[in-house]
Amino acid sequence: MKAQLLLAIKQQTIRMQKKGFFRQQPRDKRFEWRNKHPQQGAAHSKTVQGKEYIYCPHHRNCWVPKINNEGQIHADSCEARSRS
Repeated sequence: MKAQLLLAIKQQTIRMQKKGFFRQQPRDKRFEWRNKHPQQGAAHSKTVQGKEYIYCPHHRNCWVPKINNEGQIHADSCEARSRS
């Protein structure tokens, strides 16, 4: 029984590898866009992979989620703005 379970897990892992489940870009390349300033006249909000981001000059000039984990809108609750 244990051998069958281990075999099933191994086969599932192989199927997932073939489908590309474990292939991801390195973290620095996936989030590289967050440190780029918007061009002159470009929008200061964007949607990436279904999540909304806004450009915040108070956060070391980077893109931050529009709504934080507590459900607050970033523009209203920016801690970096209150520190500066």
